[in-house]
Amino acid sequence: MEKNRDYDIGWGSNVIKKMFRIMKGFICFLILGLSTVSASTFSQVRVSIDMKNATLKEVFKEITKVTGYEFVYSNNEVESVGKISLHVENKDLRDVLAECLKGTQLWYMIENQLVVVSPKLTNPKVVQDNKSTIVSGKVMDQDKNPLPGVTILLKGTTTGVVTNVDGVFFIMVPDTTANVEFIISFVGMKTKTVNLKNRPKTGDWVITMEEDLLEMEEVVVTTGYQNLKKSQIAGSVSVVKAEKVKIGGVPSIENMLQGQITGMNVIINSGDPGASAKIRIRGTSSILGNRAPLWVLDGVILTEDDMGEISTTDLNGDDAAYLVGNAISGINPNDIESITVLKDASATAIYGVQAANGVIVVTTKQGQTGPPKLSYSGSYAINQRMAYSDLERMNATERLQLSKEIIEDNSYYSSMPVDYGYEGLYIDWLARKITYDEFAEGVQKLADMNTDWYDILFRNSFTHAHSLSLSGGKEGTRYYASLGYDDTQSTAIKNYSRRFTATAKVNSWLLKDKLYMNFQVNASTKNTLGFHSSVNPNTYAYNTSRAIPCYNDDGSLFFYDMYKSTYSSYGNVVYYNILNEMGETGQSGRVNQLSSQLNLEWNIWRGIKYKLQLSYQNSHSMKKSWATEDSYYVTNIRGYDLDFYETYVPPTEDDKSKAEIKDGSQIPSGGIYAKNTSQTDTYTVQNSIEFNHVFKEDHVVNLMAVSEIRQIKTDGLSATYYGWLPERGETFSPAITTGYTNLLATGALNPTLDKSTKNYVSWIFTGSYSYRDKLLLNGNVRMDGSNQFGSNPKYRFLPIWSISGKYTLSKENFLKDSDIISYLAFRASYGIQGNVDGGTSPDLVLKIGSQNSITGHNESTVAYLPNPDLRWEKTESFNLGIDLALFSDRISVVADVYKKRGTDMIMNKNVSQSNGVQTVKINAGKVDNSGVEVGFRFVPFRTKDWDTALEINYSYNRNKLIDANEALVTNEDKLAGNGQVVGEALGTLYSYDYVGLDPESGYPVFRDMYGETTHENDNGKIIPNYTLWSDEVNLVKSGVMTAPSQGGINLSVGWKGLRLSGSFTYQFGGVNRLSGIYGSNSNRVYDPMSNVSKEYTKRWRKSGDEAKTDIPVLYNSRVFNKLSLRTYMTGKTETKGTTMYDKSNVRVAKTDFLKMRSLSLNYVIPTKFISKWRLDQCTIGLQATNLFTWADKRWEGSDPEAAFATSPLTRTYTLNLNITF
Repeated sequence: MEKNRDYDIGWGSNVIKKMFRIMKGFICFLILGLSTVSASTFSQVRVSIDMKNATLKEVFKEITKVTGYEFVYSNNEVESVGKISLHVENKDLRDVLAECLKGTQLWYMIENQLVVVSPKLTNPKVVQDNKSTIVSGKVMDQDKNPLPGVTILLKGTTTGVVTNVDGVFFIMVPDTTANVEFIISFVGMKTKTVNLKNRPKTGDWVITMEEDLLEMEEVVVTTGYQNLKKSQIAGSVSVVKAEKVKIGGVPSIENMLQGQITGMNVIINSGDPGASAKIRIRGTSSILGNRAPLWVLDGVILTEDDMGEISTTDLNGDDAAYLVGNAISGINPNDIESITVLKDASATAIYGVQAANGVIVVTTKQGQTGPPKLSYSGSYAINQRMAYSDLERMNATERLQLSKEIIEDNSYYSSMPVDYGYEGLYIDWLARKITYDEFAEGVQKLADMNTDWYDILFRNSFTHAHSLSLSGGKEGTRYYASLGYDDTQSTAIKNYSRRFTATAKVNSWLLKDKLYMNFQVNASTKNTLGFHSSVNPNTYAYNTSRAIPCYNDDGSLFFYDMYKSTYSSYGNVVYYNILNEMGETGQSGRVNQLSSQLNLEWNIWRGIKYKLQLSYQNSHSMKKSWATEDSYYVTNIRGYDLDFYETYVPPTEDDKSKAEIKDGSQIPSGGIYAKNTSQTDTYTVQNSIEFNHVFKEDHVVNLMAVSEIRQIKTDGLSATYYGWLPERGETFSPAITTGYTNLLATGALNPTLDKSTKNYVSWIFTGSYSYRDKLLLNGNVRMDGSNQFGSNPKYRFLPIWSISGKYTLSKENFLKDSDIISYLAFRASYGIQGNVDGGTSPDLVLKIGSQNSITGHNESTVAYLPNPDLRWEKTESFNLGIDLALFSDRISVVADVYKKRGTDMIMNKNVSQSNGVQTVKINAGKVDNSGVEVGFRFVPFRTKDWDTALEINYSYNRNKLIDANEALVTNEDKLAGNGQVVGEALGTLYSYDYVGLDPESGYPVFRDMYGETTHENDNGKIIPNYTLWSDEVNLVKSGVMTAPSQGGINLSVGWKGLRLSGSFTYQFGGVNRLSGIYGSNSNRVYDPMSNVSKEYTKRWRKSGDEAKTDIPVLYNSRVFNKLSLRTYMTGKTETKGTTMYDKSNVRVAKTDFLKMRSLSLNYVIPTKFISKWRLDQCTIGLQATNLFTWADKRWEGSDPEAAFATSPLTRTYTLNLNITF
């Protein structure tokens, strides 16, 4: 049968009314004008119609509206007829139909208020001989529910109809004495052939269809090099339709994939517009190298912006791609058809040394055969800002009470507090500047003020996205084009991302069935506006007291001295206001991306095919940051406030003069401007030849050979400029002072030029053999060469290979007709994966520094020592899998067990400092990943009107470092979760060993490396370990920062055109550190300008409290210094308990969470309601994301996934609209 046939049917009025009543509450504003529309069945068949320049479909719909008669026809055949004009009054329906079809090759038949329109019989004598007849029947599923829209095709012809809403069909059969057969097909059902002779002589002819038990095999998997059916793949592969995971208001596809695919951990740790998610597929496969997956768009590898080497301090930080957007961020999600994730060696081997971290293949939409179809997709979202009600932070009254208690406890302020808040009023009262009543009144005024920083710095933002696409074509040539625009506004003010996208694609047979061409172009530009590195509105709102104002009483900005800072004794104070700082500083970025590709396919002869692919990618990114001379950031660097300088008079002759103060400043005038630009050009030429043949119907052989040449050119420049004058035409005029000259001498302002060329040459060979779709064997070999590795020839090329097999047990005769097991297959694979570290070089690399003041020559330092034996990282991968479907596919399970052993991992090794550096990169590390993945799907019931589905996926990954250079690991690395500890997972977090609070002092006590919690001083007194020598601290393992277990839950319920869907994501097994109690400055709580956690209300205040709380007493240096601390010893460094407490195991919390990722309600508006607007389809939906998160209460309402982000993850409410014309 013809796969591209598209059928349409007129729907009954009762269905329309029921569906409309369900949704009218929230879509009435769209269809208010349709409230007078009704549909009913007329007893007479007289028709009055006046239509001009209308299509047959529009005429048929109007007739249905007037008469109630339903139409069955083929879209392709009806659309081939041009537009007609029709004017009839009170005319018989048969005459009207005859006039409509006059001059066409179509005929009609009326049976029981059903009009069947089909092609005319080729032999008119059949009708004259009265051998033709109308055959009717009813198609039902196994639960006896009627199936509408089933295709009934007369075998050997192009004559076909579809069933109506009751599953009934009528078809004209030209000769019932002949051997007449019908091919019956329906999406999700087994196609079957039935003979007319099987029709019962009496009663209804009921045809029962079975669910397609092997529907999963019909899923087309796009590996990037080949398009294969799922049954032809033995590796671990997951495929998801983009429409299924689409979330309105989210501009990039990777953020939509969280919790949707087994084995893929998507971490969304920021609500910043345009921020990319961090993705890990089956764990972390490299120690220092790239750990992000490879993105492939329509068969072309996408190139990430080269951000340089990732240091050990970034091991658990965000990927470099997070800073600029990853390679896929320029693609409009509405243009994406499907996402395929390749996980094991068998699936990823064809991508060689770039695929150890997994491969994500994105396939975009193709044009569809038929008349032009214009589609619009829009989403309109409201993002709800963060509020103090979501957090456990003190309000103004609570903060003022804390200050009062600090004073009442006679705590010691290490420095004079700023003249604000409770302390400022208290100092004025002590100084008799105000009366007690004025003091009390001032405190009450501050309490009533209760400044809402989240309301000032954040807003409920509006985000909208629009996409317009055009698709169509005739047989042999198809086209697809789209334009997209999205404006993503952060809840933080002055923070947004705007993006334009464009796509054009043409597919055509240049020579019928011989030469096929595909050409496509994708372009995008994204602009972002964000915050300077010194500004974080979320951190400010979180940590700033609500007892200070943002505005003065007259509406002007309120400035305050953050740290009671002065320039010597001259009275210079640097004042701060967050809104002023956000206005005087900023950061912006622009990313322009262009990709194009040309594909040619030549069917040479009998299954032999040649393919040529040419592709070009260009990415240009620009990042700017600035701070004016009026910003706090620049003022601090300058060393004095400009107003202070203008009025400054030296107090005495010995004090610095005005000129001396200016000369000592690095930037006495102007601001600071930094700019970073990068351009990447990627060229790819790929040739392949493929052989695909079926031998004796049972044996299928597929062979492919590919040669690929790829070059990546990168050119970047970054520089920082002083003396920026934006009000003078963006000019630069740095003052040549002694301070500025000294800064130049350090090389801090030297521009950095980054220019590189990376070349790759690859050969790929794949082969597969299938026997009766029951036994499958696959093999892949790829060899990669690159100029990034050593001169030793044996290391320049690394063969990547894999073998895999699949045995479909359900194809055996003893299971073929099983009522329980619908499908059962076992998979196994083994292979070698590879990885490359972009920040590694086999050559001696020198870094040119600043000029020597004596010689006048530039001083150079060694960046990389030469290593001719530098080679690829390798990962051995083993995978076992099972695919199972039960009870007619109502229950399906896909499970995998894997183990990966990474060898030749690039790591640092200590060398003599006489070489100019302390370390060199070598291939010596080993890391293991092993895990389990399970995907479960349950369909409780599926009827004509109802369907439900429950999907649960779970992934577990255990990471373990087998070999590394532990000599380089410091305690600071371990405390930050960056320590490379053999036998532990990468990202293991260590903490100081907290014992408890001392009952006498309330200060935290710690266990040392000898297991002791006390020590003896010089006087023989036993003293608790309030402090420890740095070389005797005891670090304990707190857990891993990347949760080993994660997954998702999806629930969907559909009723007719209405669908309710919910998506949950979860993770457990991970930990992270809570915000500090003492902080880097133990006296921070004494600053009246700072806000703190409500945990402080539970702090230790008297003996006995240690049994009820782990929150220590406030640090009081007056008391703490009186405690008997350790006797000073030469060469020993003391670590204070206030430092250890914030990084102790008691300040570590689980990052387990269950998050309602999205909840959506969609409604497909029936055709009858939209036809008068000339619409083919209209879908409206409501969607809410991040509705709630269940997590450890110690996170105080923050999302543990993004607890420290500049812009936190927020709730979003979206209206989605999709229209097809």
